[in-house]
Amino acid sequence: MAIDIIKPLKFESNEGDIGPTETQPNEDYITAKGFSIKELEDILIDSDESGNLIFTDQVSGGPYTLAQLLSSGITENEHRGLYTLVHLLAFSNYQDITYDGWKINNMICWTNSGKTKKMREMVIAYTGWKINSLVVKQYNTAGVLSETLTGIFIWSGWKITSITWALT
Repeated sequence: MAIDIIKPLKFESNEGDIGPTETQPNEDYITAKGFSIKELEDILIDSDESGNLIFTDQVSGGPYTLAQLLSSGITENEHRGLYTLVHLLAFSNYQDITYDGWKINNMICWTNSGKTKKMREMVIAYTGWKINSLVVKQYNTAGVLSETLTGIFIWSGWKITSITWALT
């Protein structure tokens, strides 16, 4: 992909000007209504009546000032979901799985094979062959328990009909 560099020209009212001259970034400024980024025509950077830069795109809508965009962020629950998903993938450094016969009853994700800090632990409880609860313990970067998610499974015959979750 080739990148074009555009150097705007200016006309000054000095008597010595023969024609347009190159703008100097340290001396000159350019006034424009706004601009769009090539191949991303749906993004517009503009200014409002107060002189604030405003941004508009198809994802966030807009127009929004930079302060509005920086103050929005994601909610705590959105962060928790993203954190859990991303770290479940990243926590595959060392897995410790224990069994009771053919049933997995505990899975621990450790930071290393020396088992110095837990990252996540899952405890599975059964009634007969049916899972009746799943407890997921999330640890912080220091290896201290930060939250626990408990799921209670309700069965009807051979099928799970519902799972009730509680976060503590």
